[in-house]
Amino acid sequence: AVRIYESMIWRYGEHEWSSIENSLLIKCADSQRRLGKADQYVESLLALLKNAKYLKDQEATHYTDEMITNVTKLDKEIKRPFQPIFSISVISIIDDGTSVKSTSVEVCLDNHLPKKIHYDSISLRLVGTDPEQIWFTIADQDLEPGKNTFLLTSETSTSGNYVVETCEMKIGKLVFSHNFLRPGQKKRVVRLNHDMNQLYATLSQPHESKLSMLVAMSS
Repeated sequence: AVRIYESMIWRYGEHEWSSIENSLLIKCADSQRRLGKADQYVESLLALLKNAKYLKDQEATHYTDEMITNVTKLDKEIKRPFQPIFSISVISIIDDGTSVKSTSVEVCLDNHLPKKIHYDSISLRLVGTDPEQIWFTIADQDLEPGKNTFLLTSETSTSGNYVVETCEMKIGKLVFSHNFLRPGQKKRVVRLNHDMNQLYATLSQPHESKLSMLVAMSS
């Protein structure tokens, strides 16, 4: 039965017949759950939650609970895009020492699910010249339904213009990602200044080294 459902579902999803896709997914997910196929079950739950607007409120809540419970049972890593389950945007860079302990990237993450979710980490990658990339992260936080604001920090202090490239959110072996450099999406450039609370130093070699020797001669 699972093979039959799996072979049919993709056709409806491809044509965006989401209500029909959901009815098949519900039957498929139930079969996968009873067979103990955790990886396939979570994938079906994610497909259902992608179409959450076609679910009843209690159904969306139930499948969100099931996803949270079964993520811990995954054997392999599953990767999915943020959208349409979540959406993320970079708001600003905060480097005012009176309001934050270290330079922070403020992000807004919108949780479109009806339940609170605990994530292991959110990582935002910026790309530039020196260094070529820098990561800003935050760990072990709750993501409430609706809009959430988080401050991500980095262990690296640098100065220059950087482009916001990608963001990842990890929930166990479930990874949601967003590419800010997709075709048609406006590039977001941010300015980083050296973190005044971190020690940094520049080391360089002299362009020319000279060795002087004094020779004492006596007769």
